[in-house]
Amino acid sequence: MKGVDGHRVLERGGVDASRFSDPYGWFTLEEFDALLLLALEITGDAALGLHWGEHSPMMQYDLLAPLIAQAESLQAAIATLLRFQPIMGDRPEMEFVDHGGSAVLRCSPLGLSEAGMRVRTEVALVGIARMLKYLGVASSPVIRKVSFVYARPAYGAEYDRLFGSVVRFKQSFSGIEFDYAVLDCPQPHRNAELHSMLSAQAERVLSRLVDEQTYAEQLKRLLQRAQPRVLEMPEAARSLGMSERSLRRRLADEGVSYTQLVEQSQIELARAMLVEPTRSIKQIAHELGFTSASGFHRAFKRWTGTSPALFRARR
Repeated sequence: MKGVDGHRVLERGGVDASRFSDPYGWFTLEEFDALLLLALEITGDAALGLHWGEHSPMMQYDLLAPLIAQAESLQAAIATLLRFQPIMGDRPEMEFVDHGGSAVLRCSPLGLSEAGMRVRTEVALVGIARMLKYLGVASSPVIRKVSFVYARPAYGAEYDRLFGSVVRFKQSFSGIEFDYAVLDCPQPHRNAELHSMLSAQAERVLSRLVDEQTYAEQLKRLLQRAQPRVLEMPEAARSLGMSERSLRRRLADEGVSYTQLVEQSQIELARAMLVEPTRSIKQIAHELGFTSASGFHRAFKRWTGTSPALFRARR
């Protein structure tokens, strides 16, 4: 945010900046959402997410941006982005989909407010567009569509300026759809030796983050990656390289149960989906694996003490 002191934003948001002396110190979702809303207020820039994504030095995002920049192809860059998402946050927010001859990078950022979710979506999709441009594949008609789940905002002209005529609103997902054929195009600026060094460092960071996690944290990450499918405990235990009995014992030592972690993961995903205005409650219920909207209603009220409709209205 040009001209805005980051420490000032943290101070007004009640977040101690010293917590982030570790480059892998993270905000909680509640803190990040509150800081985004505060940033919108301080800057007075409704299109903050677009401008943030457009002007931020991409190399500031630690290892991931330079590693992607040295990938041998767009397909390798996307694989890198997906593999090392845990370095950027504790829940995967990007997904690659083969969509009938088109390639789609979908973005599903978590957010506790509609404005916070919109800012994060804007930053992510502008960043993806910049990545495609750097890799030499961003020209039209390579990009077929840039989709956003929400309605066109009042500053829609900024979307037109950045994405052109391919931008669409009120879509079923947020993401960028592009020509599948460009996935294997060689990356013209690649430095293979630098890529090897950065990749080794990224693997070390990823390993450290996993090693420092409790078993409950590792399991929660696993459950979130599988969503909306709910993993059964035997399958989850195998994925973590242990027996079901061992996993149950380790979770008990940490004072949490498998059922509690499954519910926590479902609650977080349900809250994120309810912020997106284009998804109906019936659709969300189906995507979360409920056989009916009424079943989802009862579960959500048991989890949070309020109904899905009231939660959405308050947001």
